[in-house]
Amino acid sequence: LMCMAGNLTAIFDSIFISGFINTNALAAIQLLMPLISIIPVLEWLFGLGGQIISLNKKAEFKEYEGNAYFTLAVISLMLVSIIFTLFNFINTESVLVHLHATPATIHYMRDYLPFLLINIPVTCFVTMLAQFIRVDKKANFASLIIIIANVINVILDFVFLYYFKMGVAGASLATLIGYCVSAILIFKYFFDKNRTFRFVRIKGTFKSVLGKFINICKVGFPGASVEICFVIVAYFMNFVLTKTLHDSGLSMYAICEDALLVISIVLVGFVESLTSLTPIYYLQDDYKNVKFLFKRSIMVMLICSIAFTLFLLITPETFLSLYNIHSGNSIVSIYNNALRIFSITFVLQAIVTILIFYYESIERIVLSGVLSFVSIVIGPVLFTMFLLPVMGTNAIWFSFSLGCLLALILTFILIKVIQRREPEYKGALFIKEKLISNTRNYEIQKDNKVQMSEELINHMKSLKINDEYCNTIEKIIDKIFEYNENNVNMEVLLIKYDDKVKINIKDDGKENIVENSDDDFITDEVKYNKIIGLNSFELIVPN
Repeated sequence: LMCMAGNLTAIFDSIFISGFINTNALAAIQLLMPLISIIPVLEWLFGLGGQIISLNKKAEFKEYEGNAYFTLAVISLMLVSIIFTLFNFINTESVLVHLHATPATIHYMRDYLPFLLINIPVTCFVTMLAQFIRVDKKANFASLIIIIANVINVILDFVFLYYFKMGVAGASLATLIGYCVSAILIFKYFFDKNRTFRFVRIKGTFKSVLGKFINICKVGFPGASVEICFVIVAYFMNFVLTKTLHDSGLSMYAICEDALLVISIVLVGFVESLTSLTPIYYLQDDYKNVKFLFKRSIMVMLICSIAFTLFLLITPETFLSLYNIHSGNSIVSIYNNALRIFSITFVLQAIVTILIFYYESIERIVLSGVLSFVSIVIGPVLFTMFLLPVMGTNAIWFSFSLGCLLALILTFILIKVIQRREPEYKGALFIKEKLISNTRNYEIQKDNKVQMSEELINHMKSLKINDEYCNTIEKIIDKIFEYNENNVNMEVLLIKYDDKVKINIKDDGKENIVENSDDDFITDEVKYNKIIGLNSFELIVPN
């Protein structure tokens, strides 16, 4: 829902600008895209990087460390976004020149830029906090915040452009107002006593804090690199298009990117969920759930991308009509051709996107970086440069799918090289197959509690785990159901290693069972934390 709201609003912006003003105004927004794209760059770099490390620390039962990374990520994002805004305000005219402004677009760019720059820190703050709120078992509130910002944006877009005739400045102001309202509403989270992410004083020396900052950037960079790559390729393509297809080529490219935004509703929506869940399960060696999450995600992504590609191949005119480009337009056939060729990218992009963020989640940074950089930058730039003299401007639209294909081939080769050094990992998901056979997952609800608990305890006894540990696990399960009046869902993960057995219990029940129950089932060996909105108990039994 968060992704859908943001992407649909971007598409409505383009439709309103093209329909109520003209395609030159749409071309101007395309020339500003390298600046607009800095928002997701910062969100992924500090937001996703901070989120993954913070969740990992909480999964390791290091509560303070998790909150320290959360605090540092928020502070870093705000400082960098404000500095970026001030720099561009001071150097506005120079920025417009470097963005390849043309005589037909420069006045539109001047009108749109001021509100855009003010909005960068505001939107960064809202989108980043929404990501943390989403994984804090408050996904509905996080979605609502983003939806409100974008609904206000769309409504004011129509009012400012249609009724007040404010031009592109109205579209930019509408976005700013929408996110300012959400920035105010998001403070409700900080008054929620049940939240798990909290601002803390960051302890340690300057060197240790700098180390944390670098860790956030390292983990967030692969995801941010995707958006950095979009900035680079948008800048390059804008340059090529202004020299070949001129202003009409820029509006054509903007429409193709809008088509990509449509399918990104599914792609980014799924990978953002995947990056919230995968680090937890992968860190706990729960490879069954990791494989399930990945397979389900890629299946849905492929079905949606194939369906949308077929739609654009068969009837691109339907999509173009949204932008007031109809069959009577003299260059409509060129738009149709570009959209058809570009749509072939979507299926390959689905595979590349999920792999990029999966590898980031399991901290395979090199693989994630290669995929993003080659598919989004190296491939399109190289294929455009080499094929442009041979194929003409069709090379521009073909270069994106060829870039994805090249990235997948290089990644396959790298996986083989890495797994020669690390033979315990198998397949593209880097799964320890040996552990899967030693893993049991028990899903326990009110109706099957007696049966599943008995199966779990019998399995523990078959592993020669002594009665003391079996009784502890049995008491924890009973207390959770008792405390939640049997209205709870629970999953128990049991993994047998060579030197230990790990039992992890997650439930979606009330908080504070540790504080609100007697202590007869809590021992020094039982760890407790709250992660991704779930209560998590862990017991390690040595062999």
